[in-house]
Amino acid sequence: MFNEEYQNLPIFQKRNSTKLYIVTEKQDLPIVPEYIEFIKINFEHNCIDFNALHESLLSKNICFVLVEAGSKLNTSMLLNHSIDEIYAFVCPSIITDALAKNIFETDRIQLMDEKIKLQLMEFKQLENDMLLRYKVLS
Repeated sequence: MFNEEYQNLPIFQKRNSTKLYIVTEKQDLPIVPEYIEFIKINFEHNCIDFNALHESLLSKNICFVLVEAGSKLNTSMLLNHSIDEIYAFVCPSIITDALAKNIFETDRIQLMDEKIKLQLMEFKQLENDMLLRYKVLS
């Protein structure tokens, strides 16, 4: 997670008035600067313990969060109705790598009648890309 090649990514830049919280299930965590804090939460069956996460966040007086996550956490949050809005970037490119990660991923089969409906709230063109903001309906 904190390999030398990742240390200069903008998300890890020093913060003066905010903090970067990283939710993880890993036990052996690296030493990080004071503006980064790990929240250790157990994952069971590829799903996070949301009661524990909500408790941890509320104990820090955190009521609203912007989540930039991998497919495991995104799916867990979506299936546990912990997401109100989704921001998605669409760019004019196609990646055909079979090992590429999706924004949402689970090991179970989802039927069409279990689909999660979205409502487009806003879209913005950013040079060649589009930023889409959706409200999660179900």
